[in-house]
Amino acid sequence: MVDVNEMRKKFPVKDGGKRHRKNAAIKRIAREYEMKKAELNGLKAPAARRGVVYYAVIGLGLLLVASLVMSATGKGTKAPKSKAKIQATKSLQALAIASGRFRYHTGEYPDTLEDLASLKVPKAGWNGPYIRKVVKDPWGRDYVYVKRGANPPTLYCKGADGKGGTDDDLVAPAALFGEPFRDTSWTKEWVPYLLRGVIVVRDEAEKKSVTSQVSNYLAATSMKAKEEAEERKRFLGREITPAELASAVEAIRKARRNETVAILSGWTYPDEKEGTDVAVVAETSGDEVELFVNGETRGRAVREDDGKCIWMTEYEPGELKAIAFKGGHPIGEDAVKTAFAPERIVVLPSSEALGDMETGYATVDVLDSYGVSVPGSFDVEFALEGPGEIVLSRKGAVAFRRTGASADPLVLKASAGGLRPGSISIPWRIAE
Repeated sequence: MVDVNEMRKKFPVKDGGKRHRKNAAIKRIAREYEMKKAELNGLKAPAARRGVVYYAVIGLGLLLVASLVMSATGKGTKAPKSKAKIQATKSLQALAIASGRFRYHTGEYPDTLEDLASLKVPKAGWNGPYIRKVVKDPWGRDYVYVKRGANPPTLYCKGADGKGGTDDDLVAPAALFGEPFRDTSWTKEWVPYLLRGVIVVRDEAEKKSVTSQVSNYLAATSMKAKEEAEERKRFLGREITPAELASAVEAIRKARRNETVAILSGWTYPDEKEGTDVAVVAETSGDEVELFVNGETRGRAVREDDGKCIWMTEYEPGELKAIAFKGGHPIGEDAVKTAFAPERIVVLPSSEALGDMETGYATVDVLDSYGVSVPGSFDVEFALEGPGEIVLSRKGAVAFRRTGASADPLVLKASAGGLRPGSISIPWRIAE
């Protein structure tokens, strides 16, 4: 019978304890892996065996350690947002929305952030205060607020470095200032300051004064609401006459004319008109106007009492130009060209913006592919999108009004068969 112990003494292991150290190292790594897995609530690790599993455990351990190191150094994952930045972001959001509510009631943004917390009435329509107090940012500095007229104000925090225009600045999105106009459900429970909670007064005289203020406020609010309702009813029922529409269209075209000289006649006629005399009319602020057809003069005409100059001249397709003179010196010129086939519609409005309960007018120009106005009558149809209504539409002109349902822009569209349609956006204008 072979004695195993004797054989081990006779033939000792040649690795000098390396296998023992290797096994001990593997067990130590396995234990560390189990500890880290328990800390991270990971999945159950496989039991350490021989061969490939040993190296798998070593590899998993190294990957786990690497991931922990990268997390600790801020690499490999997005760094969490600091509490200071979260606080500043919330404050900016609250200030922006409060500024929008201020504008909702008064028609304009506050001059300063302090107006939001004021207990006094800074502007007509005020229904504040809109915040309890103006706080500083988490770093002890004031938030930067710059009023920009009808545009959303600039509102931001300089961040930890205290310098504007750097990467750590926090800016209030412009959309937040218009939030009260998109969702007005908050106005149903919005009450004036004097009616919020319990009013503590020092004596009977102050109580009487406060009660009087509340009564007057409620009476004024009720009267104002009735007046506005009656005015809106009259406004929405008002008709626009064709003469009023025509006068408004003429004003639009006159505003687009050259101040020194403007050709009022077109220069597009049927082919059979070529070589025959046609009338040309120009309006000027000068003494006289010289007329050119394709670069050749057709003579000068003296300005008449109504400010117009008139020629009878032979029609020749091309360019018609008028140069105005005053005291013998040229002061301006205007030109029109023969138009080709009509291609698209351009909408010309009477004003760039409309306030609540205001009426606007528009006409159209039909242009060829070169942008030359094509004379003639076109069957143009108008459509209006947004808080408004069309009152009258006639001969390529339209009268429309803003009903004041929201601050969204009005979009006026014009279309005609075979032509590319035109449209224009008319934004809301705050009443002054």
